[in-house]
Amino acid sequence: MRPTIDAYIARAGIDAPPAALDRFAFDPPERTELHLARAGVSTIIWATGYDLDHGWIEAAVADEHGYQRHTGGVSPIPGLFFLGLLWQRGQPSASLVGPQLDGPSLVQAMSAERDRRAPRRRAA
Repeated sequence: MRPTIDAYIARAGIDAPPAALDRFAFDPPERTELHLARAGVSTIIWATGYDLDHGWIEAAVADEHGYQRHTGGVSPIPGLFFLGLLWQRGQPSASLVGPQLDGPSLVQAMSAERDRRAPRRRAA
């Protein structure tokens, strides 16, 4: 996107400062396992960019062509959801506006699943 934006700025004669590319070194410690409940983790958002590499998911969620099985981002695996996939709900799903369009319905599906899985409380 940057070359397209830079070309537009140049054509339009916009006086824009150059982009600041602050670089920093970060080498996080390697973690080989994590017990999510003990660590208090209830949600994982995995941002992978524009590459459909979900090989790290151990559950059988991909179809024979390598695409994730889902309906509107809700996978057949309880607790596993996707956002930003091609044609998740429509053509713009995998674009920059996709999360804004698909996100609200995915949040509703996630909330509904959470509510279904929550232990029932007895009335006092």
